[in-house]
Amino acid sequence: MTSITSALAKEGPARTSRLVATLTESLKISPGAARQRLSRAREPVERISGLLPKREAFLYLKRQRNTQRYWSHLLRDLRETGSVYACAIDGLRARGGIVPTDEFAVVSGAPIDLKKQVPSTTVMSKLISLGVMNDEELGGLGRCCVANAGAVTPRLDATHIKARRLTESIILDGLRQWAWRNGIGSRDTITIRGEGAPCRVGRFKWDLTGPCYLLPLRRGNRQHGFVVADVFTENQLNVHHIRYFIRKVQVYQKTGNSGALFPIIMADSFTSEALTEGHKAGLMLATHESLFGRHAASAITSLMDTLRKVAANVHVDGQVLYNLLDQLSGIEGRAGNMRGVMFELLAAHLAARKYGGSVRLGVLHTHRRLGKKAEIDVLCAGNGNTVYTIECKGKKPGGTVSLKELDRWLRKLPIITDYVANHPDLRECDQAHAFWTTGSFEPDTLARLEYEKQHRTKRPIEWKDGEAVRAIALQLKIKPIDDALREHFLKHPVAKLRSP
Repeated sequence: MTSITSALAKEGPARTSRLVATLTESLKISPGAARQRLSRAREPVERISGLLPKREAFLYLKRQRNTQRYWSHLLRDLRETGSVYACAIDGLRARGGIVPTDEFAVVSGAPIDLKKQVPSTTVMSKLISLGVMNDEELGGLGRCCVANAGAVTPRLDATHIKARRLTESIILDGLRQWAWRNGIGSRDTITIRGEGAPCRVGRFKWDLTGPCYLLPLRRGNRQHGFVVADVFTENQLNVHHIRYFIRKVQVYQKTGNSGALFPIIMADSFTSEALTEGHKAGLMLATHESLFGRHAASAITSLMDTLRKVAANVHVDGQVLYNLLDQLSGIEGRAGNMRGVMFELLAAHLAARKYGGSVRLGVLHTHRRLGKKAEIDVLCAGNGNTVYTIECKGKKPGGTVSLKELDRWLRKLPIITDYVANHPDLRECDQAHAFWTTGSFEPDTLARLEYEKQHRTKRPIEWKDGEAVRAIALQLKIKPIDDALREHFLKHPVAKLRSP
């Protein structure tokens, strides 16, 4: 026991095979004898089993638990043995230390369920029990796997993660557009994270999935394979960050029978080691600049900074928003994620100038009694005694708001009012709720709005179409916002052809 305690104190926590080598050399005993001693070790020696292959255990002294040395050595040994738990921890690190619980499977490297493979739910449970992360509710993100700051560093805050996810939604939409324009996938069958449809191929989850009909992916009697992709922004991925993705691809190739893969992992940049290992594994490692061009890549970085500033209630100049729209418009895809995010930023800017006070974007709330969730696009705590919430629908020129879209907002209102009514700083305030769009409202939608307005006197509602929103910008004399609305949301492409 003394020799084992001394070895752990000197070398730090370690897996069984490392300690066997240390004891064999220091005590001049056989490996078998060293393993026997380790199996009989008692306090203050503790062990973790079930993480490492070949039934190895991870041993440490009680006083070393949760120290920086403990976490770094645990991750080192998990990586060296190719454990799926290392892939999951590094995938979590690549995401900034916070991942929505229902998306943990994407970065875990583990399948949802597959014979002879550890499922992602087990990986999640094990990492939670070890204290690597917690499963908790985060404002603006919902239920999330949140890394222990000691186990996974650096770890970003929830506001930062929210900004990253909004930016990544634009990138995913642009990647889908790139895929169908280049014949890699079908426009109507590619799904992306956040659309509600399950992004699954085989037993694995991804950020983007869709059938791919390119000839190299047609194997046997199969008419197509699949394009799959995971997307990151704001950081450089190293070789550890991408191993979860490599593992998903490799396990799928060995066990999947759903068709061949066209795998893409996308980030700001990659280390040379990551590029080497990724290319060796047959991945396409794409950067924002390589797919969208230098100007759009720069705009993606600026968008991240802008979203963080808005989240921190820092004033953002209208000219910055106009420039972002101008640079990002080239990568907008079918879902219009760029248009939606940018209109929320424009609406937040106008609300801050019109009502004063603080502004927040993307506030997620769960009704305390009903248990239903909803997101408040823009919330403005005005300088007076009124809280204003705005539902934003960024439409392409000529777009309209349907009755179905209005009904979704009306169903959200009880959840939104519950948030304000139970917020310690807002519950004494009056409430006013609005629906803003850059398009127009269909006749039956307008009729329903008029009806609802007459019956909602305690918490009034209002609505503004694109011209009415633009009128606010004109009234406040914010020319860049007026230009942005007119050129990117209101001016129909046909009008450009007719102009002299």
